[in-house]
Parts: sequence; C-alpha cells; structure tokens
Amino acid sequence: MPADRLQLIRAVFERHLALYCERDGRFAACFSPDFSGLTPDGEHYVRERDAWLEALLDDYAQVPGPLGMQVLDWHAQDIAPGLCLVTALCRVQRTQYGQGVVAGPLLRWVQVLRLEDGDWKILHHSASVPTAGSGGGPVGAGAPRHAWLQWLQWPRWSQKDLSGRSSADTGPNTADSALTPNPLDASAAWAELAALQARYSALQTQHAATVQALTYAQDSLQKAHHTDTLTGLANHLGFDETLIALWSQAQRNATPIALVILQLADWPAYRQHYGQLAADRCLQTLAQALQTLTPTPPPATLARLADDRFALLLPHTTADQAAPIAQQWQTAVLALGIAHDGTPGKLLHAAVGFAGMEPGRDDAPAALVRAADAALRV
Repeated sequence: MPADRLQLIRAVFERHLALYCERDGRFAACFSPDFSGLTPDGEHYVRERDAWLEALLDDYAQVPGPLGMQVLDWHAQDIAPGLCLVTALCRVQRTQYGQGVVAGPLLRWVQVLRLEDGDWKILHHSASVPTAGSGGGPVGAGAPRHAWLQWLQWPRWSQKDLSGRSSADTGPNTADSALTPNPLDASAAWAELAALQARYSALQTQHAATVQALTYAQDSLQKAHHTDTLTGLANHLGFDETLIALWSQAQRNATPIALVILQLADWPAYRQHYGQLAADRCLQTLAQALQTLTPTPPPATLARLADDRFALLLPHTTADQAAPIAQQWQTAVLALGIAHDGTPGKLLHAAVGFAGMEPGRDDAPAALVRAADAALRV
C-alpha cells in the first residue's frame, strides 16, 4: 500500500478508535448501511446496521466513561478498489483507584473499510481476544471469550441476544467452548467477506468495461465532430485545430510550415447542372485522388474546408517543397476527366495556391491561410 494511502487509513482507524473509546455518539455515523460484525462478546454475528447501533447505544449506556486502548501493532491491506482491511492489536486499559492505569488483556480489533461517497465507512467490525491468557489482566486459562468485557465490568451482550434467539437457546458458556472461536460466526464472516470481494471484483470488471465503452464513444464522437461526413477527410474545425497546434509547434522549434489550397472552378454551376448526387460523387472521387498525393512523412493533414475547397497542411515544409505538390493537385483534377459543360474546356478543373512560412513569435496562423489564398491560380 502506498505510504500516503497507509497514512490516510491509519488516520481513519485512529479516529474510529478514538470515537469509540470516548463514547462519542458520532461513532454511529461511521458505519456503512451494509454493515455486519461480531458483538464484543464474540457470540453473535450482526447483519443489520440498526441492530449494531442499538447494541452500541447499550454499550455506551452501560459504560459511559472513557475507555483506555493502547495500540500495540497495526496493519492495513487493500483487498479491492475502495475496500481495505485493517487489523490492530490493542491493550485494554482502565484506571483503578490507588493503582493508576492497569493493563488488561490483549484485544484484536478488525475492520473492513469501504470508501462511500468520499468517506471511509466501516463495512465490517469485530473485536476478540486473540489467545486465552494473553495480557496482564485477569484473562487466564479457562476464561470465557467475553472475559475482557467482564474485566471492564460490562454486562454480557448475550443478555440481549442480537441474533433473535433467546439466551436459553445459545446454551451456557463452558471453559472449553471459550478457548475456540465460534465456527459458525467465523465461517459466516469469511463467507460474507469473500462474497464482498467477489462482488467488488465483478464491479471492477464492469467498471473497466464501462470506461472502455465510454472512451470509445467519446473518441468516436470527437472524431465525428472533426470529420467531413461526405469524404472522410478532416472538416474545417479539424483543420483549424490542427493548424493552431502545428503553428505553435513551428514557432517553438523555429521550423517551416506550408499550406496548399485547392478551389474547384465554377462549382455552383456544376452542382446545379448535374445535381447533388453527381456533385457528391465528384467530391468523393476528388478526395480519394488527393489522398493518394498526400506525402508521408512528414505527417500531413488533408481537409475539406468548404463545399468546393480543399487544403493540405504540411509541417516541416518550405514553400519550395510545397510547390510540386500544388502542381500535382492541379494536374490530378484534370486527369480525373470529369465532364463540366459549364467551363471552356468542358472538364472539371481547379485553382491551386500554396504558401510556406517560418512563423515568428508574434505571427498568427491566419497569415499562412491568407498567403495561400492570395496565390490561388488556375
């Protein structure tokens, strides 16, 4: 566990322990709605938060004064995202007249903490004496499991059976039974913890799949937002964002950047004469032809800026290096041999312009676009 997280969990644990020892009513707010746990006498496994809180209030009423609890050892372990197991070995203490603080038995304090709405809540809690005879108090061989409670002069919680059974049904506490944990309670606790781990593992898998699906949807939406639906090229928004990014890069690195612009001649007349479907097919054919002429490397960005206007961004490229590409574009349009009766040559043709710059610190990207526009010629 990372050091910062370990420190956080330690602070949460110490706060819970302090609230409990101080008999603070705010301790009730530290329990998860899904809480389960063992009562301090170790005899009853509580599966409802309300039942536990009722027992906690009885506890406070029976022993209203502060308790002493010395933490001897402490360990925390991540068992799932947002789920942490805390185990502590504590020494129960009390103040006795004429003797000061008297050390009592050792106590194992176990909590399962779960992160809920930004706050760590107690999902499971139990406290038990780890071995008979441990500690400097009166807990010795043959002592019942709840002897540490009796040592603090607490009445047994089994007088109010939290499992719904009468005290007669539970049977007497013998010395032999006191030396071994209750197998039903222990197995139920571990089974529930295993179920929690399985559920969180399933939730983790589901969360990962959801994140992946959302990431894919977000990427698809972002791509669609920056893509021309007819040709599959970058649209005007995609072109603008790419130009700004490449321009900033060229300014930082003092490298050139070039732009080639193509504008179809008499395009409105073509669309009006041949119809929208023919115009769309013409634009798709042209886009495919221009893609075959796009150099790599360097990584160039081909975009459709408007109905009849295409552009090619060329980083690390001078105007002289962009000139042959502009000539190839112009030749490629004529080579398509697309009929256009509205033009003198009866074929679709285009004006092409290009420009290159090494942008200075105060130059704006629009300067490159203006320069390429000004160079447009048939």
